Amino acid sequence: MRQAMPLIGSALWLICQGAAADEAKARRELEAEHARLMRAYRSKDVHAIVAACAPGFAYKTESGKVLTARDAERAIRDDMAKAGSIITADSTIQNLTLKGTTAVVVTRTRITAMVTGRDGRRHSAGTVGSARETWVRTPSGWRVKSYEELSSIRLLDGRPAGTSAQQRGPAGGGRHRRP
Repeated sequence: MRQAMPLIGSALWLICQGAAADEAKARRELEAEHARLMRAYRSKDVHAIVAACAPGFAYKTESGKVLTARDAERAIRDDMAKAGSIITADSTIQNLTLKGTTAVVVTRTRITAMVTGRDGRRHSAGTVGSARETWVRTPSGWRVKSYEELSSIRLLDGRPAGTSAQQRGPAGGGRHRRP
């Protein structure tokens, strides 16, 4: 029995090393997916954003409202139409948990666009927030199955512009009313 203990310990160590390697690989792959998504936001490529979604995609706002993929796409298209240009779009994975072909990540995202206000002047409008995303590995790569806003702050010209969850929508965490 004493001789079996080191073998069991070694086997457990190897299993843990394999799990850590799988998680590191998943993190690299998901960071690449986030980079592609942020490029799609900067170029206002709604098709590429929607293509990253898995069948049955759901979006849960900070206020608890659940949107279907179609609703989320419509809101993203509306937001993109209102934005003159996207000047900032970045996302960082803060935490990742991998279970088989499913990864749950907590992200910190910042998106800023130029808009024309009611005063006729250009303003920067943006959102900084965190979200919980569930990704599934498919034969064609990772696809996001669900997105849940955890927190979100709207910014106008770099300053908080109201944080009411009812004012926000799904495009990168924030629908922006014209100032």
